[in-house]
Amino acid sequence: MPPRKKITATDVSTALPLSEPKKTVKETSQISNLEKLKMQVSQEINALFDLLIKEINVVEEIKKKTQEELELQKRQRKQEEEEQNFSLQLTQKKKQAEFDEKLEKEKKVFSEYQKQNEEEMATQKENLDSQVKEFKELKSQVESFPQKLEKAIEETKKQITGELKKDFETEKKLLIQKYESSLRLLEQQINSFQIQIKQLEKENQSLKEEKTNAIDQVKEIAVAVVKGKEKELQPQNSQ
Repeated sequence: MPPRKKITATDVSTALPLSEPKKTVKETSQISNLEKLKMQVSQEINALFDLLIKEINVVEEIKKKTQEELELQKRQRKQEEEEQNFSLQLTQKKKQAEFDEKLEKEKKVFSEYQKQNEEEMATQKENLDSQVKEFKELKSQVESFPQKLEKAIEETKKQITGELKKDFETEKKLLIQKYESSLRLLEQQINSFQIQIKQLEKENQSLKEEKTNAIDQVKEIAVAVVKGKEKELQPQNSQ
């Protein structure tokens, strides 16, 4: 702030009206006292001005320091916000990376499960087709056999085919329900499928054995019939 102009006794005296040229001793004494008073007033005014200027300078200094502190706090707050935002972004990126990694693992597990499930279902379908084909071949082999045997084989074929189809649909539904309920049951489902496949293989082996037994029985019946006819022919030849 620019310094203020000090007020002197001359300035004060100029503000008063001019005295007359001729003065008495008393008037001269009064003028001297008045000059002293003016000088004292001028000094007091200058002292007040100096004090006021100092106070103004102090206020300006305080204002400047306050402004600097506010600017510093503002910069610090901005820096803290930037650091918090940076930290938040890092945290979000980390969580996103963890989520993506977990999702990728789950996708991989699901893909492997789906692939294995499709392979197992294809294997079951192949087994079923093979069994149906075998039934057809068995039917063609026993067409010349007695009607009762053909009927029994046909009923057995229908029953086993129906049971296999029912088991296949039930197993397929259970597989879907088990996977949708929880991926943690994956291992149990695989074990269950393995057991079921073994059961189908046992049933398939059992069917083959039944087929072999049926053919053997038919052969035995044919042999018995031939032997019976030979016995009937022997008495006639002897006559």
